Amino acid sequence: MLFRSLHVSLDISSVTGQVNLGGINEPIIGQRKVEQDIRLREGEVSLIGGLLSTQDNKTKTGVPGLANIPLIGRLFSGNSVDRERDEIMIALIPHVVRRPDITAENVRGVDSGTQNQVTLRRGPRPVEQEFQPPSADVPAPAPAPGGDGAAVKPAAQPVAVPAAAVAVPPAAPVMAPPPTAPPAGPPGLMPPATAPPETAATTTPAAPAAPANPGGPVKVHFADEKVDKNVGENFSVTIQVDNARDVVSAPFTLQYDPKLLSLNDVAFGKFWSADGEEPLLIKNVQNESGLASVRLSRKPGSAAVAGTGNLLTLNFKALASGTATISANNITLSNAQNQMVGSGSPKMTVNIK
Repeated sequence: MLFRSLHVSLDISSVTGQVNLGGINEPIIGQRKVEQDIRLREGEVSLIGGLLSTQDNKTKTGVPGLANIPLIGRLFSGNSVDRERDEIMIALIPHVVRRPDITAENVRGVDSGTQNQVTLRRGPRPVEQEFQPPSADVPAPAPAPGGDGAAVKPAAQPVAVPAAAVAVPPAAPVMAPPPTAPPAGPPGLMPPATAPPETAATTTPAAPAAPANPGGPVKVHFADEKVDKNVGENFSVTIQVDNARDVVSAPFTLQYDPKLLSLNDVAFGKFWSADGEEPLLIKNVQNESGLASVRLSRKPGSAAVAGTGNLLTLNFKALASGTATISANNITLSNAQNQMVGSGSPKMTVNIK
């Protein structure tokens, strides 16, 4: 059981009366103060007392006129004193307020549909699965030995050679004459004669990795991670987003070195206006401190945007030579339900000569 040590200081002030100073009534302030050092368990009750106050009220009653006659006036009047005694008691219960432990799993977006439209989103494939289709083509030379045993040795070199070996059966009439079969060299050189048209066809399907990107994770990044500029030069940098879905707003804070860079303008990218409707852009640029607050959002009633494109463009001016870092902190992509669908804090380096 953990104990908590507290230093408590109570100061209670109140008006106890009036005093006339130079024809002006001034209040009399009564002060009660208590200081204590307490050691308690969490949730344990402690009573603090000793704040006492006593007040006397004198009242005079009697017959008007007769009560003011000296000596005998006391026969027609009476005095009473009311004494009040108050004590303030304070109950003190300590509680420890701990900061919540929020992980990435707690802020992960949850997909939900409506009564009329229910959708299912599939997560991106693991990286190791993206390379399985090319590796699956390597065993293809296995059926080739049945057609021609001489073509097995070249098949162990590039991946494109097995495709050429598969093309050997159509060229079997060319290799049918017995005089050309015995030499080991010519059979190995014959397939490349027909291979160029076949290899051209086989290299094109070898790029199925590109269509896998649209289903990959959401990524926010600068188009260039490092650029070289001259002093006094105006230049633009872009922040891009990949594989975004159901984006309605994107607030973030921009940070840069105010001694080396000055932010001239912020413009939205084509990612927001794919349907021809411009988004709302709110910006607050503070070049003195090197900070800028930017918020991009779709207009009320507009549909969410998705895909890959230019999120926004930043226009800077190089002020002095040196190495400056531009940081876009906490770019949060949110949907219409204000749920996070992607985030990032990209950085880039600018070398000014």
